[in-house]
Amino acid sequence: MRILGACLLMASFFLAGTAAVREKRTRIQTLRELSSALEIMQGELTLRDSSLPDLCRILSIHGTGKAGHLFATLLDLLPLLGDSPFSSLWDKALLCCRNDLNASEQDAMRSLGLVLGRYNTQTQLRQLQACTALLNRNIAAEEQRFPAERKLLLGLSVSAGAML
Repeated sequence: MRILGACLLMASFFLAGTAAVREKRTRIQTLRELSSALEIMQGELTLRDSSLPDLCRILSIHGTGKAGHLFATLLDLLPLLGDSPFSSLWDKALLCCRNDLNASEQDAMRSLGLVLGRYNTQTQLRQLQACTALLNRNIAAEEQRFPAERKLLLGLSVSAGAML
């Protein structure tokens, strides 16, 4: 019975470690998806000066993962635009990414929501570029740290399970 208990403890620690690795992997993927969507948005604003509903429609179709979900949710919320400011709709749509963004990324995305559809195209593009640059820097940093953190998380989880 003790051996079975020890095996179950070790397995639970290992599962906790793999869950932590999965969270880190999901965070990196979400950052990539958001960065890609914002780059598409920059291109649409630069080349076509697309309206906000058109941008949301395009990105809900071509956006992947949580970024696609963000813009699909935003598209669904746009009919409320007369009753609520765009920034509050943007914040509601951002809830789908909340757990995958750190504080600075959340602030940058919220700041973007304050500018989109409200100011001239150049101001919107500058904010998009700043937000995309922050996401891309954080993607590079996370990708660089990920292999070592993965080994550490899995190693610690297995070691903790084995020690108990």
